[in-house]
Parts: sequence; structure tokens; C-alpha cells
Amino acid sequence: DGLYLASGSNVLMVVNNDGGGDQGNVVALGSVDRWKSGHMIDQFATGSVFPTTIAQRGKNFYVLYAYLNELFSGSPSRDTFEIVRADFWEGEKE
Repeated sequence: DGLYLASGSNVLMVVNNDGGGDQGNVVALGSVDRWKSGHMIDQFATGSVFPTTIAQRGKNFYVLYAYLNELFSGSPSRDTFEIVRADFWEGEKE
């Protein structure tokens, strides 16, 4: 759902909400050949929170847990959401 090209332009963060399913993920992908190919560096499982985007502040990454799965299921609308620090990856790894 969300993409973020991290500093150094060799790390791409991908937010996958699994269509609001049981498991969302944030995946850090790296490349050493200008994105002709890539490899997974790390992964952060979010649970069923429907993550929608990621942002960076300093060396930390933050993921928005939007809980849109609750809205899509017909549940009453939620009036809160969470912004969570993704501690799975700090700095560039190769």
C-alpha cells in the first residue's frame, strides 16, 4: 500500500496490508545495482492493523496503523489510529 525510498536510495520500504487480512507487513528491500534486482533486508510484521504508509524521522521509521479493515468490514468507524515505530531496521544493512 505504501512505498518509501530511504536515504542512500538503496533501501525501499514496502507496506503490505494484506487487503485488511490477518497479517500486515513492512518489508525493507535493498539493491546494489540501481534496482535492476533487489533483495529483502528485513521484515516487520504488524498484525491485523491495516498499515497504510511509512515515514522516516532521523534513523527511525514509523508506520501508520489505520485500522481500515474495521471500516471495510462494516464495523462502526474507529476514531483513533496508531503511529508505531518500526524497530526492525535501523540504518542500512547489506
